[in-house]
Amino acid sequence: MVCTVTIGGRRHSGVVLDVSARGLFIQTNAKPTADEPVMVEMSVPNQKETLRLNARVRRVKVVPPQLLTVAQGGLGLEVENAPEAFYALLAGVQREKSSGSGAESSKSSKTAAKPRASKKKGASASPKQPRKAPAGRPKPAARSPERVAAPPPKPEPPKPKSARFRVRASQLTGSRSQSLIVSAASEQEARQQVLSELGEGWKILEVSPG
Repeated sequence: MVCTVTIGGRRHSGVVLDVSARGLFIQTNAKPTADEPVMVEMSVPNQKETLRLNARVRRVKVVPPQLLTVAQGGLGLEVENAPEAFYALLAGVQREKSSGSGAESSKSSKTAAKPRASKKKGASASPKQPRKAPAGRPKPAARSPERVAAPPPKPEPPKPKSARFRVRASQLTGSRSQSLIVSAASEQEARQQVLSELGEGWKILEVSPG
């Protein structure tokens, strides 16, 4: 997504390459200092209003001059204050990633090569002739194999239905809070998903149906 980064009153153009609950990475030629506050404005698809959020520089990627023709530098930003539309955008990106990974695995399983039976050259296709019993001796009666009934298959347990939950979390040592929308089978699973995504240093304030 195309965006504009304002640093110290100066505006710089950029492109959002990655977005997550912890922040976002923007490809731009701007070179701020670490921990410097910035304002990001970006156009979200299917939305008329421009999304504005406040962030802070956590990482500056510098590209050597001899590589500027093939790569550009960028900024790793930590989001400090964002509107609800940003978290709705984040939830949509997470759904696209999960659905994309499932489609790729299904496609790879369908296109797996089937093993081919190898045929040896010169092998005779005619079946082996049974040995004849010696003259004067009765042939032994053929025994019918005992059939063992196969056990019935075990029924699969029903899969829990997933629902949407809105989870509000805040930092343990700070005043920053975030709201995420996740799909889970229960409120406990929704809590675990959000804590796994945000990492250490966060606590859950509220879980409500989304």
